[in-house]
Amino acid sequence: MTEALAILTAFVVVVLVGIFASVLSKKLRVSNILLLILLGSVLSEAARFFGLAEIPHVAMVALSVIALALIVFEGSSKFDFGSLNDFSFKAMLLVALFILLNLIFLMPLYAFFFAPEPTLTAFLHGAIFAIIVIATDAAAVFYLLKDKVGRVMEFLEVESIINTPVIVILPFLVLDFLGAVNAGTGLDWGVYGMNFLVQIIVGLGTGLLVGLLFFRVMKQFYDQEISPLSLITSALLAYVLAENLEGSGVIAVAVLGFMFGNTYLAGKQSLASFNSMLSNSLEIIVFMLVGFIVSLRMPLETYLYGFVAFLVIIFTRYAAVLLTVRKDGYSARERWFMILVNPKGIATAVMVFSLSILAVDGLQLVLELIVLTIIYSVVVATVVSRYSHKFLHEDTPVVPNTASTDEGVIEVES
Repeated sequence: MTEALAILTAFVVVVLVGIFASVLSKKLRVSNILLLILLGSVLSEAARFFGLAEIPHVAMVALSVIALALIVFEGSSKFDFGSLNDFSFKAMLLVALFILLNLIFLMPLYAFFFAPEPTLTAFLHGAIFAIIVIATDAAAVFYLLKDKVGRVMEFLEVESIINTPVIVILPFLVLDFLGAVNAGTGLDWGVYGMNFLVQIIVGLGTGLLVGLLFFRVMKQFYDQEISPLSLITSALLAYVLAENLEGSGVIAVAVLGFMFGNTYLAGKQSLASFNSMLSNSLEIIVFMLVGFIVSLRMPLETYLYGFVAFLVIIFTRYAAVLLTVRKDGYSARERWFMILVNPKGIATAVMVFSLSILAVDGLQLVLELIVLTIIYSVVVATVVSRYSHKFLHEDTPVVPNTASTDEGVIEVES
């Protein structure tokens, strides 16, 4: 009982400090991510120095996964069919090019210059790093630019929804491949390709099934207390069920959220507001705990590695954006905004949790570089956002968000 109370006390302290950091960041008009990670690292060092109880690692990972499920649900629920038709192809092309260019430039950089020696394992670790850092966090973008709307913001939001499942699924496939290499059991590309397809198909099917079951009831019934709980339960059920069936829980939740955003439900606006509030609260905790997982007391050379890697990421994103939207009427300043405002957020942080719990040899440097990429990307995005009026013009066409209307919604058969 004493140990449980000590752990609960530590958790309460983390939450209180996180709330303070978020309030302070609003006053300073900066992203709360930096303060949360920094204070999380300080609390972790203090707990070790004074011998205080720490939150169990498994509990932190479970909490971060819950946060990821709810945040993916919230993000995917904001889109209707029209908005996806307008931006989805270009966003998918950007994500694919960004991954490809990162693998071409960032993976060998890691293997030859950051890792102790350029082995196959080092290349695979570099691939994990190259994939995870493609993420764009729309929540962080809109946190910095709450009063800005338009096609650039809409594009970044769609991109963030598409790349979230990618950065969650692909690294684990690489880890499976790495496990086979280390075990000496041989490599079968067909097996890994099949595993990838299975994760997508099972995720899609699970999200669709859970959505049809839950929304069929919720369409006709709304209760102020039960309905919000049912919504959260449906998101977590979709994730857990898909993962247990060896599918992608993130894709399942994304499909569920998309159905929610395009389905008429009683009390839908209240449900969406409740889910958004809960997701934002969990985000605070997750970023605080990132500081517990990866200490900022890194060697100076690690910070230098992270900075060099970040410059390469800017270069690869520049090339990906230029190849994707140069013929779509975006001005040069708008393209540079899309390049530089590429903050890493909750999905990237959750991957730090998930990979750390696996305790794979040699991944510590990868985790440290990911955290540094989060910090550098948020700093750059914050600076650029202060001068957003120089990048985003007032006459930029605005794509209306029709997710909250009843037009063009999916009708769930009763």
